[in-house]
This record gives sequence, C-alpha cells and structure tokens, in this order.
Amino acid sequence: METTSPQNSDFRYRRRPWTAVALSLLLPGLGHIYCGDIKSGLPVILIIMMFPLLWMVGTLKEGRIIGPLAFMMWGIVLLATILASIHVWFLARQTRWDYRLKDYNRWDVYLCLIAISVGGTLWYAIYFRDKVMEAFRVPSVSMYPSIDRGDRLIANKLAYQQDPPAIGDIVLFTNPADRHQSYIKRIVALPGDIVELRDGKLWINKQPLQSQSVPVTGVAKGDRTMKGQTFLETNRGKTYPIFLSDMPDADHAAKNFGPVQIPEHHCFVMGDNRFDSRDSRHFGTLPLVCLRGKFAAIYWPAQGWSRFGPLR
Repeated sequence: METTSPQNSDFRYRRRPWTAVALSLLLPGLGHIYCGDIKSGLPVILIIMMFPLLWMVGTLKEGRIIGPLAFMMWGIVLLATILASIHVWFLARQTRWDYRLKDYNRWDVYLCLIAISVGGTLWYAIYFRDKVMEAFRVPSVSMYPSIDRGDRLIANKLAYQQDPPAIGDIVLFTNPADRHQSYIKRIVALPGDIVELRDGKLWINKQPLQSQSVPVTGVAKGDRTMKGQTFLETNRGKTYPIFLSDMPDADHAAKNFGPVQIPEHHCFVMGDNRFDSRDSRHFGTLPLVCLRGKFAAIYWPAQGWSRFGPLR
C-alpha cells in the first residue's frame, strides 16, 4: 500500500507558536484568534480592554484616585498576558499540520483589532489626563523650597470633587488673566479671611503667622545662587516651608500687601518663594472654579531622591 507524506506546501498554514506568542503579547487574545480559537480570543480582548475603563469609572464615582485598585488592575492585566501567551504557545503546537484558515485568519482582521485596542487606549489616556491625573514639570523656583525647578509632579484632578480646598494645599489652577497658562501655588487663605503682609510677614485675620527659622540659606537659580532665609510657617495647623530672598532683584514690593478680605467662592494663593512668585498679590484673589487639581507628590525630583514622595 502506497503512503503519502505531507509536502512542505501543506504546512504553510500551520500555526507557528512564536507568532502566536508575539500576537498575544501585542494584544492578549489575538494569539488565540490566530490559532482559530475566536471563542476564547474575543472575550480575552474585551476583558483586557475593560479593566482600565472599570477602574476609571470607579475612580470618577469615588471622586478620588484609587491607587491600590490601579496596581491590582495592572497586575491582573500582566498576569493575564503571561498566561495567555503560555496558553497560545501550546495551542499553536497542537494545531494540525493541515490547518485550514478561518475567515478571520487575515492580517487585516488582526490589524483592525489592534487599531481598535490602540484607539481605545489613546482615548483612555487622553481622558485620564484631562479628568483624573496629570504629570507636570515645574519650570521655575516660585514654590521653593517645597518644589524645586525641574521637579516632576502628579496633580490629582479629582481632589476637590468631594473635599473642599484647604489651607496649605498646593494647587493647580488656570491663570484668570490668561486661560492658556497653568500655575502652581499654595492656598494660604479662604473665603472670609483677611490677608495682609507686613515687611514679608504673613498676617491672617489680623494675627501674624508663627514661623521658625531653618538652616537653609540659598537656592540655585540658573547659574547663580539666591541668598535668603528659609522658615517653617504654621497656618492654622498646617506647617510648610517658605523662602525669603535677600537678593537685590527680588520683588521687595511684595513684602507689604493688603489688608484684603477674601470674597465668597475665592481663595488667596502664594508661592513659597515669597519674593520670587507671581500670585494673588499680583492677579488678585483666585476664584475657586479656577482650581483644576491638587498636587499630591513629587514622582521625579530634579536634585536627589530625598525629596521623592508626598508633598508637605
């Protein structure tokens, strides 16, 4: 009896394990579709795409960034990607040498699924940046010593959905005079407060704020060092550092201001570098509707990792 063996051309459609793994790493579930298992592949793709959406919906509903849930979500996605890649390796090896292509075993179908996934990811990233969290690089020293030039920060844009602005918050806001500019300053007074500066000393409600000198005497600004004194200022239970410059080109006119009473639905913001900051002393009290978020942490310090972490 004559037997025939498969020719090389008969193997041309057999599923290749490494191709399946590569597709699965690119988009979990796509490797299954490549191997002809669309009933497993499509649900995996949908589940992977739903995880970020579910976290975002939960975050918006809670009005705060749900960090542990985010780590758990990405951990599940990573685990699912690894398991799916291992599974399609064996699935591809088990396919027959004379595998017959399905209607969906086409590169245009694969590219379409990838495009849908990438488009969804881009939409999610843009929406996330606009509504939830955004990273910033600080270009000036107006918030020194809390924040230095070049520091990279995370702004939580959900901070004021449930909780009102508070004294000491470092906030992201839109410049009322120029809607295209974003500023970072600290809230020092809220509606009803009376703000005054006397020779560089901040007074709130006709009382001087307590301050304690700390041994930091200069800050780099470009190719030179600004001379001055650092203090820890306490404002109604909130303590934060401030810097008072002694340089001739400092804004010494800003040493005296007010008194001004903060109107309803407004706040008063100042830079921690008191004589090198454009703030409410220049553009007036800030409408609360201009607040876009609260800065929570430095994720990439410009100089040394000792300042990495939550802001004071």
